[in-house]
Amino acid sequence: MTKGRLSPTARIGFPAAAFAALFIAACDNKASSQDIAVGDGFKLARAEYAHILSQMPAMPESGLPAARKAVLERLIDEKLLADAAEKDGVDRDSDTVLQIEAARRSVLARAYLEKITRSVAPPTDQELADYYQSRRELYASRVEASFEQVSFSGDAKTIDQYRTQLAADDAVLPKLIARAAADKVVVSRNMVERSSDQLPPLTATRLKTAAIGDSFLNARAGAVELITVRALRPAPLSLEQAKPLIRATLTAERKDRLAKAEVEKLRQRAKVKVLDPQLAP
Repeated sequence: MTKGRLSPTARIGFPAAAFAALFIAACDNKASSQDIAVGDGFKLARAEYAHILSQMPAMPESGLPAARKAVLERLIDEKLLADAAEKDGVDRDSDTVLQIEAARRSVLARAYLEKITRSVAPPTDQELADYYQSRRELYASRVEASFEQVSFSGDAKTIDQYRTQLAADDAVLPKLIARAAADKVVVSRNMVERSSDQLPPLTATRLKTAAIGDSFLNARAGAVELITVRALRPAPLSLEQAKPLIRATLTAERKDRLAKAEVEKLRQRAKVKVLDPQLAP
């Protein structure tokens, strides 16, 4: 399997390793070169361990031994729990069956899309240059920014009151955070690093005249987010510096178009009809 294949499983909250373990039958405890850990009625395959390692992000060489050991310990725990679940019949519970099927469906769908988009031709040097020229000002004025994001979510009426107060004066932020629990509002606070070419056009335009400490609001039903600029660093890119980013962007766009076309073709071939009139497109 290719890197990232199991991410749909993770997105629905079903551990990828546990999903794989559910399909590995318990064997005897005789060790072999294909196993990474064995026990009484327990085996963990090296192939499964190697696959999970392949999903790990890049890290300094000094941290690899500890990370590999942590991954192995987690896999052993998950395999033991999965084996116990099968012995207890949990794998036959209706909710568990649905979760397994959802995970299987997501994995297969992603694998199929990866297969059909694998042959997408990379952009040529001329296409990279044309893309850069069409956005030359964007790359010349590119900045790297650090943002503090404070998000509130809850009852729509309460959140609308929060939005009104923040729009009038964002200095009210500490008071809103302090009273959020009493208002049954969930608060999350994060620091985010982004470059202007990674941001929506409107936000990137705002950064051109922004200063450290400036803030703006993003709002939707039941949620409001205050974004404050904490750092700004000029980071212009030449064509050669921008090529890897442009190549990735154009390739992703081509794959997305191909994937959408394939889904549309499959829908038409299957003549899909939504039977619930309230959910019909």
